[in-house]
Order: sequence, then structure tokens, then C-alpha cells
Amino acid sequence: TPLLSIDKITVTGTSKVSNKQVLALLKNRIGTPLPMISEASVAEDLAQFKLIESISLISKPPHALEVRITERTPISLVVRGGTRFLYDPAGVNLGVASGYELLPTIIVSDDPKSSKSYAQAIDVLLALPAQLLKRVAYIQAKTRDNVTLQLRGNSAQTIIWGDSSQSILKSKVLKTLL
Repeated sequence: TPLLSIDKITVTGTSKVSNKQVLALLKNRIGTPLPMISEASVAEDLAQFKLIESISLISKPPHALEVRITERTPISLVVRGGTRFLYDPAGVNLGVASGYELLPTIIVSDDPKSSKSYAQAIDVLLALPAQLLKRVAYIQAKTRDNVTLQLRGNSAQTIIWGDSSQSILKSKVLKTLL
């Protein structure tokens, strides 16, 4: 029914993705009744933006729709072909690093998106408290049971983590030891 057709779309939550580009892709939704728009269809429209992790729709009857975007957040650096790239926990490449990021470098030889080594390293990083995460310079998961961390600083301490089991307990012990 035209009584609930959209005449205004707003986009929130973006800092890296351009609101103008998002709105340009969603302009074909103007005139569509609010109940006929699904998150899945809008997510499909916005699939070209690799920086978008998720979206949610908020209907504002009678004629407005708000699209809330959650952008991907880099957690690590990965060196590929001599260039440092930012990656999120899912292994999505978020672009070239500026060089000023204080993120750990994950040492992997294959594509992070499908790498078991990357996934093991991420499991460990996600268990670390924020204060410790900033101190990690490098992390490498050679095998499932052989994860090692090297800390930043003059001492460049190496931590032999083992596997990713009991990561929260291990991070508490490491924080106490440091």
C-alpha cells in the first residue's frame, strides 16, 4: 500500500563507508512499502562493501527507514607480498595498513579467510585483555598445538601459548606474570 511506502532512508553507523554511496545503492527502495523490505535484501544490495559486517533495519512509520551499519574492525596485520594489510577476526582484508596501527602481526603463509593457523591465532588474540593485546607484536600458529606470541618492547619476550584451549585462563596467568 502507498500508505506505508518509503520516502526517506537514513544511514547510521558509518565511518569508513560512504553514506552517499550506500544511499545511492538503496535509492531503488524509495516507494517500496516498509513491510516489503527485509534485512537480507538490503544486505544483498550492500554486499559490495567489504567493510560492512552487518546491518539492521529500523522502520519509522509511516514513511522512513533507518539502516544501521556495523563496520568491520581490524584486529591484526598480515604481510602479503611484502605489503602489510589490515584483517578482521573473520579473515576479511580491510585494506593496506597505514603503518601507525598498534595491532599484532599474524604470521601466516596462506589466505587468512581460510587459514586454520589464522583462526587459531585469532582465538588466542580474542581471549587476551585489551592491555595485553596492545603489547603483542607477532603471533604465529605453526600447528594447532604450537601458538607463540612475541611481545613489543626491548625485551621482546616470547610466550609459548600452546593450543587455543583455556585461553582465558592463560591470559589471566600471563597478565599476572607480566
